[in-house]
Amino acid sequence: MIIYKKFSNTQSLKQPIFDPRNPKNPPESCGYGLRLASISLYQERLEFKSQAKLVESSIKLSRIFKTLVPGMTLELLKNEKRKKQGFLPFSLVLEEGGKIDFIARNEKELTEFVNGINAIIIAKKTFFSLRNKVEVCCY
Repeated sequence: MIIYKKFSNTQSLKQPIFDPRNPKNPPESCGYGLRLASISLYQERLEFKSQAKLVESSIKLSRIFKTLVPGMTLELLKNEKRKKQGFLPFSLVLEEGGKIDFIARNEKELTEFVNGINAIIIAKKTFFSLRNKVEVCCY
């Protein structure tokens, strides 16, 4: 899935803070970049790839604590005019503190990403206990 990912959680004095209600400041001008997010089950990581298809960064699935959809995003989703389009910010909160900020390009992307991560969080204990018990056999 293609999604905007914040490069750093430290806000530069020259960078404006992203506000989805203000079209004058697109995500790129606020420290976000488009990245391909994918799950590597073999490595148990959520990977972020650049447009050159190189893994730029990753996070262990076991470190993800929860998804966080701010109130402003929920308000935007209620607005019928913006329901199918527009930027929708959200975050992943990590187990040992900290967060990673993202922006979905539309409601569908937001729903798919958040639902997918929430499914992993719910099944995390089972998933990680089963990884050592699964055997692949070829006949």
